[in-house]
Amino acid sequence: MYEKLEKLRAELRRAEKRKKDADLKLKTAQERLKEAENAQILSDVGTFHMTPEQVAEFLKLAASETVPSLNQDGSVRIASSSGSTDFHNEKDDPDKENRDDGIDTGEEDDVNE
Repeated sequence: MYEKLEKLRAELRRAEKRKKDADLKLKTAQERLKEAENAQILSDVGTFHMTPEQVAEFLKLAASETVPSLNQDGSVRIASSSGSTDFHNEKDDPDKENRDDGIDTGEEDDVNE
């Protein structure tokens, strides 16, 4: 008479055990993924040879949507949501003498007419 109830209770216990096992497997997979992500982040940061303070400053700039990057010529570009601005390191700029900065020095250019 109560056989059906006993079967249902046994089925419920098996389902609860499967759920508990699946939850444990899920938690383990999530922890392994988190550890792998953290290891990858540390590896990536290590390739830039940055100090923890520099990483913190970089992340602060990234959060404010202002991220510095290097142009191919070695100058620094600050990219933001409003566009980008280039900053040239004049000391390392080989074209500095050949570039017209728009500043009038009072000297006239040699022009062959």
